[in-house]
Amino acid sequence: MRFSKLPFSTLPRGLHCLVLVLSLLPGWNAGRALAQGVPIISTQPASQTVVAGTNAVVFTVAATGAAPLSYQWLKNGTNVDAATNSTYTFIVAGAADAGSYKVRVTNGSGFTDSAAAILAVNVPAIFSSTPVNLSVFVGQSASFTAVPDGTPPVTLQWLFGATTLTNATNNTFTLASVDFTNAGVYTATITNAYGSSSAFGVLTVLALPDPAIRIGPPRISSVDAIFPILYTGHGTETQLSFSMTFDPTVYTNVVFSPDSTDGITWSSDASQLAAGALGVTAVYAPPAAPIPGENQIGNISATVVPGATNRFFGKVGLTGVPQSLFFGPALVSTNSTNSALLITNSTIAILAAVPPVFTGPASPLQLNPQTGLFEQTVELVNPGNSILDGVFVTIAPLGVDSKTNTIVNQNAQGYLAAGASFITAGALAPGETRSLTAEYYVPDRVTLPVPVLTPYGAAITLAAPPAGTLLDVITNRFVPQGFLVEFATRSDRRYFVQYANQVADFSGTNAAAIFTALPSIPGTGSSIQWLDNGPPKTLSAPKAGARFYRVLETR
Repeated sequence: MRFSKLPFSTLPRGLHCLVLVLSLLPGWNAGRALAQGVPIISTQPASQTVVAGTNAVVFTVAATGAAPLSYQWLKNGTNVDAATNSTYTFIVAGAADAGSYKVRVTNGSGFTDSAAAILAVNVPAIFSSTPVNLSVFVGQSASFTAVPDGTPPVTLQWLFGATTLTNATNNTFTLASVDFTNAGVYTATITNAYGSSSAFGVLTVLALPDPAIRIGPPRISSVDAIFPILYTGHGTETQLSFSMTFDPTVYTNVVFSPDSTDGITWSSDASQLAAGALGVTAVYAPPAAPIPGENQIGNISATVVPGATNRFFGKVGLTGVPQSLFFGPALVSTNSTNSALLITNSTIAILAAVPPVFTGPASPLQLNPQTGLFEQTVELVNPGNSILDGVFVTIAPLGVDSKTNTIVNQNAQGYLAAGASFITAGALAPGETRSLTAEYYVPDRVTLPVPVLTPYGAAITLAAPPAGTLLDVITNRFVPQGFLVEFATRSDRRYFVQYANQVADFSGTNAAAIFTALPSIPGTGSSIQWLDNGPPKTLSAPKAGARFYRVLETR
């Protein structure tokens, strides 16, 4: 309808002037005003059905209206980033791309939304969870699980090698009791109308282990200790007995606490605690039995005797009969009711000690500006199952500097054959690590030494300091590298730095509370700065306010 055909008298009085003004504008007519209104959709986007990952979706719209026209595509009512053209193209990745798509076309007069185009997505068979590799002992069960996904219906079939397994079409495939013939590759194949996929897991079947028992890494503080007891079971045992030996001058109140009493009757023989042994027996009521493989069966806890010089010297071990030995011999027992270490219908052996090893390469050489010495740190670990009574590291002769002066291991605690020096780490419990810092004196301060370090697992007895004179006045302060102790010296004397955890220990009667740092220091006739940076000089790294020092002067 055109405005010009309306009788002027029929218009509302307020519009008379508006019509007169518009009529006077050059080229204006009412039909053109309608053409310049909100956009009009002439071609709607079409609904589509696609297969994920194989098709590109193209939604297209055609619209007319006053320029400029702008476009914004929406998915389920939410703007799609960077989708601002009349055509929206994208690759369908999965079911999440399905939904309702439309476009909003806008110009200066307003906007118009297109009709919704529905995108349906069919997804080929895929896995949301795949099988994992398994290692089980003979006689145990094994289960592989695969969870399929994709557009239903999805079928699943398990294969062993290239053989299709009968009635194996569920997500989980289980073997109730495996033997060596079951070892191999198990594959799940899934299929739907749009594709298929496969995933596999490997089953490793292990021979039943020889029963063995060991102490796990202990947790030792200044007041108590906990020793995990780890047992490698065969799975058919009906009775287990073992004894733990210990040094009664270091540990007291020794008791065993089992991890489980389900179907198991535990008893302890505490008759020889004073001699340093605790016996433990477990009787398994059918169908209870140890799980094949190594498992923790309980903990032995103890109190550290007050004043014990080194709680790691507790000489804890396992043996067949209660006795106060450091570590019992390997024991074999079959169906013997007379042995304190008994496993019915199988054989048990105590695992022997193994030498210490380095946890990694030694640290790069660093010059300590406080002492003028090159330092190098190395960390050792006891990888075995029993405590190592002593550990030390040898350092091969270091050669000479650029001026043919001998390079010296400054904190050597002794020397072995062929001129090799050594530093000690003391005792190491199973799984325990300890860092040692070696110090090298290079006279020309330029030549870098090339140390060759070797770990050994044997105790070395260090000579006690001779009688001497205690110096009354020393200066010590805590610095970033440790405690710095400064004292005056005479050129014809040697000096031993002694330390304690409490200043009162120096005036008390407990000599075991006073420790001597090694090696000794030769006097120079002037003041010497000595740095306590932990092992091997001292038993542990110092802490501010927790260590006190004095100096012993000897000839």
